[in-house]
Amino acid sequence: MIYYLYMILKSYVPLLLGAFFALIPLPTFAADIDASADSLSFSQSDFFAGDQIRVYGALTNKGDKDINGIVEFFQGVNQIGEPRPFSIKAFGPTAYVWVDWTATEGTYNVSMKIMSTEPIDQNLSNNTAVSGLMTITKRPPPPPTPAPTPAPSVVQPLMLPKEPSKTLSQAKPKIAEKEVVVKKEILPPQEKTTPHQNTPALAKATADTQKELAPLADELKDIIKESLEKEVAQTGEKQSLETQNMNRETQLEVAREEIPQKNGGKKILYLFGILAALSLAGGSYFLYLSRKE
Repeated sequence: MIYYLYMILKSYVPLLLGAFFALIPLPTFAADIDASADSLSFSQSDFFAGDQIRVYGALTNKGDKDINGIVEFFQGVNQIGEPRPFSIKAFGPTAYVWVDWTATEGTYNVSMKIMSTEPIDQNLSNNTAVSGLMTITKRPPPPPTPAPTPAPSVVQPLMLPKEPSKTLSQAKPKIAEKEVVVKKEILPPQEKTTPHQNTPALAKATADTQKELAPLADELKDIIKESLEKEVAQTGEKQSLETQNMNRETQLEVAREEIPQKNGGKKILYLFGILAALSLAGGSYFLYLSRKE
């Protein structure tokens, strides 16, 4: 029995209490302006001493009569600006009042107070709004401007990247490299020839030239020998002339062997022989004249 009574009271007591409080009329005020603590706001969230700030205050008319009045703003205990009037109709929307303020350095609160109303506000407990405690400091100096970098007087070298970009040939996939196979023929090594080596044709031409010029050289040698012997017989200096003759014959032999090998032509040998004969004849003649005198 007690359990059932307990369950009934548990189910119906909340409903009875709700109906009771609903029937009791709540107290209302004919004139009531609300300036709650969160009604203050600032034009900037962060500011420093010396900044121009606008302080806003929100007011709500919770009474059933139109009302107007005066509000004032304070920094700590110091008034900010001039008093601000307001007018709000009964149960009307929130109205805003504001004042311009120059922030000063220090720690303080900013507040808004309702100074007077018409008709008289019957609820004075909500007539003041106070901000949180604020610490205002001086604005920090701007960072120093970096000195301009002087222009380099020497042209800076171009810095290449550490890893050079791949060329088209390097960028090809490995499959493409196997598509083309270049066949290289291995040639037998060739003997290097120098400009001074005689070819077989040149050696043959040189030998033929020496055979053709040999009789002429012998004949020229005999002529020179006879002329020298005559000169020695006349002057009595046979031994000296024989020595000169041997030197000249040696020179002639060397010239006969070298000139055909170097030049490979008959004309040069002919000219050399003629010049040698003329020089010998002229020398012999001048020697003969000198001895005769």
